[in-house]
Amino acid sequence: MKLKIFKGYFMKKIALAFILVFGVSGFAQIFDDGWKAFEKKDYQTALKHFKKSCYDKAEEKYILSCNMLGMFYESGLAVEKDYKKAKDLYKTACDNGVLESCDRLGVMYSKARGVKRDYVKAAKLFKKACDRDDPQSCFNLGSLYYKGQGVKKDYVVTKSMYEKSCKDGFIAGCAGLGTLYYKGHGAKQDQLKARELYTKACKNGLPKFCLVVADMYYTGKGSDKDYKNARKYFKKSCDEGFKTGCYGLGAMYTKGEGVTRDNKKARDLFDKSCKMGLGAGCYMQAVQYSFGKGVKKDMKKAKEFFDKSCKMGYKRACNNQKLN
Repeated sequence: MKLKIFKGYFMKKIALAFILVFGVSGFAQIFDDGWKAFEKKDYQTALKHFKKSCYDKAEEKYILSCNMLGMFYESGLAVEKDYKKAKDLYKTACDNGVLESCDRLGVMYSKARGVKRDYVKAAKLFKKACDRDDPQSCFNLGSLYYKGQGVKKDYVVTKSMYEKSCKDGFIAGCAGLGTLYYKGHGAKQDQLKARELYTKACKNGLPKFCLVVADMYYTGKGSDKDYKNARKYFKKSCDEGFKTGCYGLGAMYTKGEGVTRDNKKARDLFDKSCKMGLGAGCYMQAVQYSFGKGVKKDMKKAKEFFDKSCKMGYKRACNNQKLN
């Protein structure tokens, strides 16, 4: 589990709410010190504070610290990974009203992370948190309904869950809702609305959807073809480290679609995608060296790129090796 899945954007808000309700106790202060250390990536200090405020004097424990401690044990952050401890800590926090812990425990059951896979338990945990307006739990519950895992498959319920999740600020819910509209699952197919939702996801921390948006503009899904916007989102995708985005932008420069044809820029973009592991990018490098497009003709270099592309599994390159 990577740190980015920690729902930190809710944790501080929840902590403040607990302090307002229960007052500023010594354990609340210890949690706050732990949180500050966590934000500074001083994980050993954060761990020390979270352990103290969760474990010391059980009757006064600050339950949010138990949730954070569960995350440390689940991810193996600054401590040896221990799913059992994580599960127990999440259960304690969930039973005491920390919705994020219910969600994390549900994820452990759905992913068989240290426990036997149990979609029914996962669904119950997600529902418990979703009913109290935890948007990630609503998204996770909707995903179970979409796949029919632990619950009866129901696209309409999925749509309702994703709508709630998206409305409450969980961007993956917006992206999921976009997919429902794109495929016509639980709603009338509407590719324009799908593109709008994917664009929202792209602009709010889910860059993989920038590539989807680019492709929709390029192919004319949801509206007429729009090369200007296709270029914009291919570039954003490429800048975010998506190799296919770099390739797509390179192809536009090769063909002069929405941009002035520029084989040198195309070559640089194909080279970038090739270095990122895209066989098609290496293939286009080979083609450019074969015909001297954007680079001096060099059949030796072309062969190198054809070979590299073929080794990556790009069949078209394998078929063209005979040219070398």
